[in-house]
Amino acid sequence: GTDDSITAAGTLPINHYQPVPTVNDAGTTVLAQPCRAQWGPLEGMLLACGDPYRPGHLYFSLADAPEHWASDGNVEVCAPSEELMNGGILGSQAFVFSRERLYLLYPNLTGSVGITASPSLCKRGLWAYWAFCVGTDGVYFVAEDGIFKTAGGPEEWLSELIDPLFKGVTVHGYLPVNMAVTSALRLTVHESKL
Repeated sequence: GTDDSITAAGTLPINHYQPVPTVNDAGTTVLAQPCRAQWGPLEGMLLACGDPYRPGHLYFSLADAPEHWASDGNVEVCAPSEELMNGGILGSQAFVFSRERLYLLYPNLTGSVGITASPSLCKRGLWAYWAFCVGTDGVYFVAEDGIFKTAGGPEEWLSELIDPLFKGVTVHGYLPVNMAVTSALRLTVHESKL
């Protein structure tokens, strides 16, 4: 009777947490640590970065279960000093920016759940957490020295004509870009225009 129904019910997963389970500097597990950025889905997984305890780690949910994040559902993409900033998806290609470069993200296809991160040919990083947007032909982003576009390859310099604005010079009545106010640095695409 009852024992048979309990046995037939299967096992209760014990490694499912709210986003994200992490480890603090003392080695203590921290549950439900908010992350600055989440995006997806990629093969049914949500992705996240911005854990203050492990700034170089990328986190991913269980496939088709965005409310469940395993304690081993993460991969160290870069050193903590490089810090992952934010990410997104261009077409079907997931990516994450660090302060120094762009990484491409691939779901593991070997049967094990997980993500593999590979450095892209884009050698510039994201200057501010929200200073990027995805367009139809690439990812537009603000780096320390201007605005660029990449589709995973080498970055294309888009702001060459207004370059003095990024070096503190007023041009045609436009004040220089204040790179210190990182929360104000944002990009958007509207009707296929940056």
